[in-house]
Amino acid sequence: MRNRGGRRQFESALYFLIACLAMAMFYLWVERLARPVEDRRVEYTLAQIGAALRVAELTAVAAGRVEALAGLAGADPMALFDPPPADYAGRLEAAVCPAPRRWYYRPAEGTLWYCPAAGRPPRRWRLVFRPAGPPHLRLEALEEGGG
Repeated sequence: MRNRGGRRQFESALYFLIACLAMAMFYLWVERLARPVEDRRVEYTLAQIGAALRVAELTAVAAGRVEALAGLAGADPMALFDPPPADYAGRLEAAVCPAPRRWYYRPAEGTLWYCPAAGRPPRRWRLVFRPAGPPHLRLEALEEGGG
């Protein structure tokens, strides 16, 4: 009888180990699928920001106030949206990402940050004004992982 009890415990431990391995493999598979989705979301938000910048620029040009665009350099580009995107978390005072998959504006640098999933460096952009444009306003990418 003792042998049967030990065998059952061994089988239970083996089933538990197999279940843990299956869950770990599933988690890695989901993470691998999540990265391209996250990248597309970032590209989509950047395209929205680009469109909002074009609208702001065309409005200023039509009003004959191109010089007013210079005041937007280093500003928070998410301020062009009402309401801002759902994954925009607001101002970031520290140079570390508090939560993944969120956008932040760091006023000390005048940079827009995207904090990706764990294991990836933050991405940063700065809104710049080019008097010799058009386009006069551009969102320029900074090196990854800075800050």
